[in-house]
Amino acid sequence: MNANTWMRLALCCLSGLPMIGCVVDGDSASMAIIGNVVPKREGTTCAYKEAETYYQSGTLDLAVASEYVFAPFVHNLLPPTQNINGNSQSNLRQETNIISLEKAVFTFEPSTSNSKTPFAESGINTPPRLVREWEVPVQFTLQPGEKVVLPIDAIPRQVKSLTGSGYVQLGADWQARFGKFKDRYKYKLQGVLHVQIVGETAGGSEVASTKFSYPLTLCWGCLLFSTSLTPNGEEPEDQWRQCSNMNVPADYEAPCSPGQDDALICGLGCKICKQNESLNISTCDPLFCPASE
Repeated sequence: MNANTWMRLALCCLSGLPMIGCVVDGDSASMAIIGNVVPKREGTTCAYKEAETYYQSGTLDLAVASEYVFAPFVHNLLPPTQNINGNSQSNLRQETNIISLEKAVFTFEPSTSNSKTPFAESGINTPPRLVREWEVPVQFTLQPGEKVVLPIDAIPRQVKSLTGSGYVQLGADWQARFGKFKDRYKYKLQGVLHVQIVGETAGGSEVASTKFSYPLTLCWGCLLFSTSLTPNGEEPEDQWRQCSNMNVPADYEAPCSPGQDDALICGLGCKICKQNESLNISTCDPLFCPASE
């Protein structure tokens, strides 16, 4: 990551405001991304409540998941054209500041260029290139001044290639690289996920949001914990020695997106892994999910 990006993030952190990510450029954008909204569990479903709570940073545990959901709180900063033209009958025109969202553009910038990282391992793409820039389709219409939460599959298993036809592996490729890395149980790859949403106004102008920079950590098993331990209370190696208890308490409330951001009990992580393995999506790590389970 370049020094300017880290400097902007550092200034954001030192501003005295809660760190929910940071807008690092774009003062005159037509849209703003305010933060990544934390989902709220409501019975068996999860809902995203506007501006209630934001994640300060994110974690994707690639031992459990190969996708990451990002839920930006997006604001259309354009005013209604009625406010510009006046309300008299002669000045009323078609509303041109409605924005039709088209895509979200992502870039992942690791904090280190060290060659001894999981990203230096061979992946599953052919040719074996590492995808760090991609786009995800978004379909939504924002009225002037409207704010909305838009859950987006920010890191899908695969994405449409930006350099050619067809698709390339993304989350699945990152997962494969981490799975081959010798020190995967200890290593955490930190970086910044840059997010920008692009659309078009009803007047035919292309518009883009401010670029939002979100600290994101990639790891292998760091969110898992045993029923005999408190989440994040032990070093990873110590947790895995005790991760043989695969019971899931009846009153356990699972995270809305297992494998990202929130601690996950070993037993549920193993069940998810076994299901993915049966669908040939991924292979279980026997250290977290014994073959006998």
